[in-house]
Amino acid sequence: MKKFLKVLLILFLITIYNLPITNVALAQQSRFIPCEASLPPDGKVGGGCDIHDFIVFLKNIINFTFYVAIPLAVIFIVWGAFVIMTAGGSETRFGKGKSIITAAVIGLAILFGSWLIVTVVVRFLETGTVQ
Repeated sequence: MKKFLKVLLILFLITIYNLPITNVALAQQSRFIPCEASLPPDGKVGGGCDIHDFIVFLKNIINFTFYVAIPLAVIFIVWGAFVIMTAGGSETRFGKGKSIITAAVIGLAILFGSWLIVTVVVRFLETGTVQ
């Protein structure tokens, strides 16, 4: 049953977010890397990657983690609440549900903190100011 739910969740995420699972198999350019990584950087259009492309790559990775992590965090919070509601007075089940919810919230805090740090650094590198 757990394997079926995992497969169902993966198919749901692929359907909702249109994840690029076929790009690697078809040897096309990934949506994460905005340049042609196999070419050396030459400063011309169509050349290799430079620092701007690396910054765009970081933004793309952070955005992708939001697409995956936020629905997973919501699922874990709901699961933790379900465990608490079905505890039936058991302190261990209540503690387990509470720890599931706490871990999901801490994970979201880490995700938002990393987004904030990357956004501030990227904005500083692009414009020279933090504003």
